[in-house]
Amino acid sequence: MELKKVLGKNVVKHRILAEITQQELAANAEISISHLRNIEHGRSNATIDMIERISKSLNVLPEELFRK
Repeated sequence: MELKKVLGKNVVKHRILAEITQQELAANAEISISHLRNIEHGRSNATIDMIERISKSLNVLPEELFRK
C-alpha cells in the first residue's frame, strides 16, 4: 500500500477514535480542511511539520500514523 494511503487511513482512524471532526482536526493542526481531506484520501503529500501537528492534535506519536 502506498505510504500516503497508509497515512490517510491512520489519520481517519485516530480522528474517529478521538471523536473529533475533520474541521476540528484541521483547525487544531493549522491546515486547511481541504488539505486534510486530501491527506485522509491519500491524494496529497503532508510535510513533516503537518504530520507533527496532526499527530499532536490526535494525541498520538507520529510513527503511529505510518503503521500498516
